[in-house]
Amino acid sequence: MDLGAAWAEVSSLMSAMEREPAHARQVARLALRLYDDLMDLHGGGATERFLLESAALLHDIGWSVSPDGTAHHKHSARLIQERVWTALPGREVAMLAQIARYHRKSLPQTEHGAFMALSETDRRWVEKLAGLLRVADGLDRTHRQKVADLSAETGSNEVMVTVRGGVLEGELAAAQKKSDLAVRVYGREWIIRAG
Repeated sequence: MDLGAAWAEVSSLMSAMEREPAHARQVARLALRLYDDLMDLHGGGATERFLLESAALLHDIGWSVSPDGTAHHKHSARLIQERVWTALPGREVAMLAQIARYHRKSLPQTEHGAFMALSETDRRWVEKLAGLLRVADGLDRTHRQKVADLSAETGSNEVMVTVRGGVLEGELAAAQKKSDLAVRVYGREWIIRAG
């Protein structure tokens, strides 16, 4: 996969459909910080990092077809899946769509056909990356980019995320609530605190 060409396509779709690009970029920045700090936990590489960043940039494009936000996560997945991609292979498109889809609401389940259509390995990556995306999205709950920076480290039974910025109570509570998938997939308690 040509990551440069794929990146251009992701950027083009975001520019065309994202109503709040500052929020999408903030979520992408925070998701990548989590990804980079927790390399020893997830063991991913450049492709997985690209999928996480892309899903963060595209997670809310469903608002463009659902102005009240109803099921916008499902619309985001559909818009990603239906786009004609030239640089992104079908396997990665399917994973990208599912990572974006699971940024909110229900966790991946066996009843979800598009998720189950993925290979077992790809389903595991969707869960790992969507878990990080959910936390990052929670950390910009107010869409005001209050989080200046974060750091994350693993312990034997927990992941400690230390967040720096302004008044963060809403963001911290939202991120803690949205750590549900990360807890499930990584098998550790997530502690998200101001530092």
